Amino acid sequence: MLYSIKSSIKWSLLIGFITLLLSIGFTVVSTSVLAGVGWSAGMLVVFIIVIIVILFDVIGLAAATTEETP
Repeated sequence: MLYSIKSSIKWSLLIGFITLLLSIGFTVVSTSVLAGVGWSAGMLVVFIIVIIVILFDVIGLAAATTEETP
């Protein structure tokens, strides 16, 4: 039981760290791309970023809901 909890905590911290890095990466990229562009181009870039996030969310949800066969 204790091993299971330690493993769960390690996995959660790893996922949290990866999420933090992805968040930092998207922030840096979007800030550098949006610096000095017009309103419409900024909306287009934000829309593309939102579509990418939704796509990865769908993939993650599909992976989380699958059942492994023995």
